[in-house]
Amino acid sequence: MTTNLGYKIQPLLHEYGVEADYVENLGEIKKIYSKQGTLAMKRTRLSPSELQQYEQTLKFLHYKGFGMAAPVYKTKAGSYFVFDREGSAYYVMPWLAANREEERNDHAFNVFRQLGELHAKTVQEEKISEEEMTKLVDTEKEKWKRRKIELEKYIEKCEDQAYMSPFELYFCTYYQEMTRASDYALRKLDEWYDLSKEKKTYRNVFTHGKPSFQHYLYNIEGNGYFINFEHAKRHPPIYDLLYFYYRSCKTYPFQNDDRFQWFQTYRKQFPLTEEELTLFMAQLAYPEGLYKVVRDYRKNKKGKTERVHVQLLQRAYWQMKNIESFLTNIMMYEEQIKQQKLQQQQQESQMNS
Repeated sequence: MTTNLGYKIQPLLHEYGVEADYVENLGEIKKIYSKQGTLAMKRTRLSPSELQQYEQTLKFLHYKGFGMAAPVYKTKAGSYFVFDREGSAYYVMPWLAANREEERNDHAFNVFRQLGELHAKTVQEEKISEEEMTKLVDTEKEKWKRRKIELEKYIEKCEDQAYMSPFELYFCTYYQEMTRASDYALRKLDEWYDLSKEKKTYRNVFTHGKPSFQHYLYNIEGNGYFINFEHAKRHPPIYDLLYFYYRSCKTYPFQNDDRFQWFQTYRKQFPLTEEELTLFMAQLAYPEGLYKVVRDYRKNKKGKTERVHVQLLQRAYWQMKNIESFLTNIMMYEEQIKQQKLQQQQQESQMNS
């Protein structure tokens, strides 16, 4: 191996006792071909404090022996990281890849099944005072209400103009639906507070941090693993779900989608409480994407063209509608379960009378 990349990477590999035959440059990832097997060496941009946190995460995963997490190898000196001359940190793990033979939906079900398993195995109950909950809710509601007033003023300004720009015209078209989504989120937030204030506890789990289809890969035997636990932390379980669905719904409008079934697969492994589901729906329903696009248009610090701003607005609108469709499926399912329980209670009551 005589490439410039090889000269830079080989001294780092020596700390693992690995002699590379060839190094393939894939950006932040280097694919290492060696007698010890095919490995992945990743350069991480975590800060020193974040590296310490990630090291604790790796120790936790190793100690617990979670089979859904791809192993990160230690150096001969027992460290998880090596550093090049510029101070950049790297870590080494087995080479994993997307399973090309697997259908997208099968892959999705695997991701959600394993994510639910991760949360179920690491769940802890934490205490929270009513004062803390009140502060959290009031802070969020104040932010949302402030934004609502801001947008009300902006639409009045748009409608007072003799000629609206294309962006302003689209914004006025979407405004009522945006307002309904915001109002729904506020109602669900109040509902969550009412459900939680008496209980005064919540569940904490070990979250992946950035769950995605790209962060779940397979070895040559077809076994799947989560990678990239760099942002893993203890949080309520909905953090991982919000991260995934907020990004997953940022696409063209979809019909008859399987996102609800993926969600159900997760819930079979780790059933959400009523409070968790309510807060998840509140946070996901709020049209954060649309608000940010409107805010950026008004500031226009990056000098985007009108056309680009309109495209971003349309995509944010599609995201809101996709989220609406997904949440509607959840509401319909919950109502169906509620009615089934009610019928069962009525039947039992009739049998006992």
